[in-house]
Amino acid sequence: MLSRRMQRVKLLLSIFLLSLSLVPNSVPAEEAAPSVTAKGAILIEASSGRILYEKNADGLFEPASTTKIMTAIVAIESGDSNQIVRVSEKAANTEGSSIYLSSGESISLEDLLYGLMLQSGNDAAVAIAEAVGGSVEAFVRMMNDKAALLGLKHTHFENPNGLHVEGHNTTARELCAIASYAMQNERFRTIVSTKTWVAKSSFVPRTFQNKNKFLSTYEGYNGVKTGYTKAAGKCLVFSAKRDEMQLIGVVLKASDMWNDAKTLLDYGFDTYEMCPVATINDHFSVNVRNGAKKSLLASPIQDILYPVRSDGTETLSVSKSCVQMVTAPVAKEQRLGTIRVVLNGETLFEIPIVADDEVSQKRYSDSLMELIRSW
Repeated sequence: MLSRRMQRVKLLLSIFLLSLSLVPNSVPAEEAAPSVTAKGAILIEASSGRILYEKNADGLFEPASTTKIMTAIVAIESGDSNQIVRVSEKAANTEGSSIYLSSGESISLEDLLYGLMLQSGNDAAVAIAEAVGGSVEAFVRMMNDKAALLGLKHTHFENPNGLHVEGHNTTARELCAIASYAMQNERFRTIVSTKTWVAKSSFVPRTFQNKNKFLSTYEGYNGVKTGYTKAAGKCLVFSAKRDEMQLIGVVLKASDMWNDAKTLLDYGFDTYEMCPVATINDHFSVNVRNGAKKSLLASPIQDILYPVRSDGTETLSVSKSCVQMVTAPVAKEQRLGTIRVVLNGETLFEIPIVADDEVSQKRYSDSLMELIRSW
């Protein structure tokens, strides 16, 4: 039986991957969709996976340094932040944006991650890849394996930093999926929301300043990564949270990435509101046949909110069904019912209702005592 935490992770991932194949609801004629300069763009509400806006979201683009989102999450999940990395000549000589590593110097993986995501160090990306994967080539395979595990079909990495190479491509939709996955990791969120980091392990004094200016200028902004090469153009993966609404978006090959991001974030916060669908405090009483206890409580596996247009043009309905009787033994978190979420008549997803506790089968001696008492 899956733990409740693993059920939550599985549910969120399945809902989000389902959303990758959906199109956003049509915008009423009287309200124009946002206009952005990006050639490819998408905006989602991350906790639900709902797509709020998209433009050529499945077109192939080079992601430039937004590649480093995948580099960072793979390193965080597979590496040891306390590891001291000896910088290779290859890493130190990497072209483009840099934290100015020197061949032979030692620096922690933690400091490299901050240099990677705040200052966009291409040299840091190579040093991380060699430390975590054993080689750049092996680490890139790890990145592509992670993309495959997330169900992404059009993303392929050739390097850990996003420098121009033929075949190094993704889409706005799939890059958004990577960012959404990464933002579920607490360490990743901490790094990308940090404005300034002073390296702790570096022999050479280093202070990394986050290039993501929205951290200081946009309410609720909490990440994630800028990117630019001549081939890719200006790219930005951005994230902001207000109250319970967490928006994540991507703009690729944009003329004005900052204004595009602001336009999409403003649109999301101004147009949608979060509506409660289910809460773990919703309890259902279930009778237990032949059990050590005569009844048990069941509840949804997690709290769920869903974004709905605040102008009243959408209808969100929730139906809840739970068994009235179950036969012992009952396992903790055994599925006993379903919450079905429907938007404008179309089923979005189902949320399991599970047993809060286990109930063992009634012992023979207990049954005998009940029979005697009934006489």
